[in-house]
Amino acid sequence: MFLTFESTDGKLLHSHSSLLDEEKQLQIKKIYNDQTWYTRGITFATFYLMMEAVNRVRFLKAKSLLHRTLYVAVPTIFSYYLSDRIYWGGLNKRREIIKLCEGAPLYTERKLVPELDKAFFFLDDDHNYEPNLLHHGMYEI
Repeated sequence: MFLTFESTDGKLLHSHSSLLDEEKQLQIKKIYNDQTWYTRGITFATFYLMMEAVNRVRFLKAKSLLHRTLYVAVPTIFSYYLSDRIYWGGLNKRREIIKLCEGAPLYTERKLVPELDKAFFFLDDDHNYEPNLLHHGMYEI
């Protein structure tokens, strides 16, 4: 997977997880999978609690359907975006990924980043259109 970092200068730097050890790749995948579970869990909990509040609190129960829908939808959407920011910023997961990627080559343009887990080829017309020249997609050395 492509990884994008912001340098101290403010420039965007790009790398790929295939340029790292397998152990570091697994740790990065785990961080991204945990982010999905974390975000979905917080969003579901917010949705459930707001549904309970709308259906049990007398003041909210007396409101129209449109107002009750807004009372549920707005905090749910807000919690989805907020939980993502909390996961990456507050829990310092971005710093963990940067530490895991130390020593990997960084590129200023995303199109220059080689993907070592993919192999590219061309169909050679001189050899009856058989695949030829397997490479990793690196444009510059």
